[in-house]
Amino acid sequence: MQAVQKARIALETEANKADPTPADAFFVKSGKKMLQLHWSDIGYLEGMKEYVLLVSPTAKTIVYKRMKEFAALHPTGFARVHKSYIINTRLIQKIEDNHIYVLDKVIPIGKKYRDADAFLQKLQNRFI
Repeated sequence: MQAVQKARIALETEANKADPTPADAFFVKSGKKMLQLHWSDIGYLEGMKEYVLLVSPTAKTIVYKRMKEFAALHPTGFARVHKSYIINTRLIQKIEDNHIYVLDKVIPIGKKYRDADAFLQKLQNRFI
């Protein structure tokens, strides 16, 4: 019985060493390259029909995926504010009228997302 437990622990330790990517890291295929990105670096995602533009302060990456797929994948801290935009709420610079400023980009808040107040509810605990 102890031998089985030792073997299980050894296998789990080996499996943890095999995955060097941090928890917020993921891989995307862009052209012929596989790129490792981090959710914490991404400012916003912009949908362009069959493609999604992932924008960070240092780079822009185009991925052949639908926005719907990214909407299901993104972690907490991201919010869909428009049919074509998902933003990182940690990188919001300001909210003015029906627009959000993220990485110096003006992003509209869609009527569907404004009326539901889902976006503002996510930010409620950060209001002073």
